[in-house]
Amino acid sequence: MFHNISPSEQSSIMIDFIKATQYRCKDTPFLGHCKPFPCILNQYGWDTYTLQGCKEMEVHWNPEHGALRVKGSLPYYLQGHNFSFSNADFVEGVGLIQCLLGTPLWDAQLDEIEFGCIFPVAVKPALYIRNHTALPNAHLYMNEKGKDKGAFRWWDNSTKVLKLYDAGRNIKMKQGLKARDVIKDSGYNPEGDYMKFEAHWKKPHLLNDGKGVVLDDLQNQIFLQLLSTTLVNEYHQLQPMRTLLQPTSRKDLSALDIAVSVYVEALMNQGIPKEDAKKRIYNFINQQDTLSKIDKDNRKTTFRKVFGRLKESEESRWDLTNMIEDALAVENGL
Repeated sequence: MFHNISPSEQSSIMIDFIKATQYRCKDTPFLGHCKPFPCILNQYGWDTYTLQGCKEMEVHWNPEHGALRVKGSLPYYLQGHNFSFSNADFVEGVGLIQCLLGTPLWDAQLDEIEFGCIFPVAVKPALYIRNHTALPNAHLYMNEKGKDKGAFRWWDNSTKVLKLYDAGRNIKMKQGLKARDVIKDSGYNPEGDYMKFEAHWKKPHLLNDGKGVVLDDLQNQIFLQLLSTTLVNEYHQLQPMRTLLQPTSRKDLSALDIAVSVYVEALMNQGIPKEDAKKRIYNFINQQDTLSKIDKDNRKTTFRKVFGRLKESEESRWDLTNMIEDALAVENGL
């Protein structure tokens, strides 16, 4: 089922989406390269434009407060894809935008940022994705869309969004044939399977002990290492599903044990944890009006004993920790 892959050849970490605001601009930005959005001009004092590259970046200008904001994916803007994007590419992208706008941007306050890594996987990404849930105490709400067909799942709260998705499918869905040929130069193999784990931090100052973060910090290797370390910690807010171990004793293989094991495994294969299976059975028992309270309690006790005999593997074959750490180590030359 699994096959060996050399992550050093095909892994990539990158800064992707940014939202940054330059307050108290000394000079009015040059907007001649921008395309205005007339329908939303002067919304809350902000004029909105787009800056055309391979893909568009949003530019917002508030003349009253002298504030300039840029928002969008730098990899898509500069090169039309986000399969790879080096630190040098990031510096080039910011440099190009500030040149076109005629105003410095490196002191701009970072309002939001996406940082993640792409790495090859041994089986279809959808299998990894559906076998991940958030830890119960992580306070993350899981989202996914049916149209993504299991290829994209994300977890969010008021401060961040954690994304796990099929990076290869993303390329095939968003890119034409010519663009895919360009992406191959970045190490993309159309026959391979790739995943991306990404964190979108809505409040970057929380990564920096509450102190503001500016674009220039993203050129600092110490801060980039902090992002890498934090990315691994964010992944540990998710929980890869473990598998059920086969019983070694005949007494643990009653007809009820077998039936519950099959049911639990079927749910786990859909990314539903074992604890949820127990809750579903208990809810079903509670809804049976023909059973007295004593009957219900006795049946719950029976199932509680069966669930107590179910043992899960200590490690999960769906755990992506090593792959994420390998991708980060390769990029950082470790």
